[in-house]
Amino acid sequence: MNEADVWVKYRKKYKVTTDSNHNKPLFDNLVKRQFDVDSPDQVYVGDIT
Repeated sequence: MNEADVWVKYRKKYKVTTDSNHNKPLFDNLVKRQFDVDSPDQVYVGDIT
């Protein structure tokens, strides 16, 4: 492989990044995807993606 200048491409192992088994508080979904409000400053949303 060195003579032919060919290299092996290794795949990374799958790593789990989500830990759903925790003791931190869970918050209720108060907006429930209703983003239309009657007056300003009633609902604030954010996106972490």
